[in-house]
Amino acid sequence: METTLKELLKIAEAKNIAFASFNAPNYESALAVVEAAEELQVPFILSHGPGHDKYTDITRVMDIYKSLTKHVKVPFCFHLDHTSDLDYIEKALKLGFTSVMYDGSHESYEENVKNTIKVVEMAKQYGASVEAELGTIASSSYGNSETLLVSSSEYTDSNQAKDFVERTGIDMLAIAIGTVHGVYTTKPILDLNRIKLIREVVDVPLVLHGGSGIENEDIQIAIDNGIRKINYYTYMTLAGGEAVQRFVNNHEKIFFHDISLIAIEGMKQDALRTMKMFTKRDI
Repeated sequence: METTLKELLKIAEAKNIAFASFNAPNYESALAVVEAAEELQVPFILSHGPGHDKYTDITRVMDIYKSLTKHVKVPFCFHLDHTSDLDYIEKALKLGFTSVMYDGSHESYEENVKNTIKVVEMAKQYGASVEAELGTIASSSYGNSETLLVSSSEYTDSNQAKDFVERTGIDMLAIAIGTVHGVYTTKPILDLNRIKLIREVVDVPLVLHGGSGIENEDIQIAIDNGIRKINYYTYMTLAGGEAVQRFVNNHEKIFFHDISLIAIEGMKQDALRTMKMFTKRDI
């Protein structure tokens, strides 16, 4: 059942849980997510961003998403991840994305506010939800620890978050508390209490980026403090790659169709574990 991210997160709020937003840049990863969600009967989010166009461009990936979800009964939505390109956002909305994220976190505060307002107005024409980001979330670039150095002064400020939400009219806010995109090269030091402080002054669901690699205990605290959507990709795609690597190491002749199936199953198992964790089920 297709819906918007705003409606999906109302379910999460009512149950005090979070839903995973899985970046799924190709058929195999999207199928793994859909199969896991149907097996557990858990709502889910299929997400695509401009950085993944090199794997499957946004037009083709939407065709994949729609074909795989045609008969799905659990609630789901299609979400556009990190972009500051307004034309790209409009293209996503025209293609059928029911949620879009405008990332103006690297702009000045006022510029972020101004452009986010534009995206909110644009999305209203399509009945879509809008996520925006405040603060700085680092990227590990798959092992480059130099990019992990983000000062706590760049974390999301609760007073600024309140002003931002009120002025922009966004539906959900991505916050910075010390998480990192990509592979964690060291254990992250997370300001989990900051989630609670922000949640007390804003009336929209909060989003956590860099969800891969965070310990289960910290995930549960984050959810209890108000996180309702957690972005997830890196460790799922690694699970697919590791499953393929094990297969290749143990077989002399390799057929591509076998590799594809092995990758899907590896990613599915990781998606199952993640969905259970975020929805507070036994793993």
